[in-house]
Amino acid sequence: PALDPRCVYEQVPAFRGQSRDRVDVLAVTRAGRLAVVEVKAAEDRALPLQGLNYWSRVRWHHLRGEIARRGYFPGVDLDPRPPVLYLVAPMFRMHASVLTAVRLFTSEVETVVVGLNTGWRRRPRALKRMTADECG
Repeated sequence: PALDPRCVYEQVPAFRGQSRDRVDVLAVTRAGRLAVVEVKAAEDRALPLQGLNYWSRVRWHHLRGEIARRGYFPGVDLDPRPPVLYLVAPMFRMHASVLTAVRLFTSEVETVVVGLNTGWRRRPRALKRMTADECG
């Protein structure tokens, strides 16, 4: 509910050096803060580190003003704070190590872990949302 549904981009290039990865979803909160959303359909222990990697790339581009300059989020006054990182997977397919890894992130990386219902492809619904503080 914090994300602005008018401002959602899928498969956004996240270049750094020779790497040509893509962020699953780049969005903005209703307050103008960038949000990096990493989604996994199946159990994957790499979810938090992949999300953190994309978060750092988005943060790097945001600090340089490149997000707005490249035409993302027109008319939105982007919040200068670091993006929020959302790690999303089906609730019963969330790898157990995800919560452990999130607790180890620096406080600069505000993280929200979202567990979805099993029928998320047809009708997604968040069954559980946890911040890093709640993952303990």
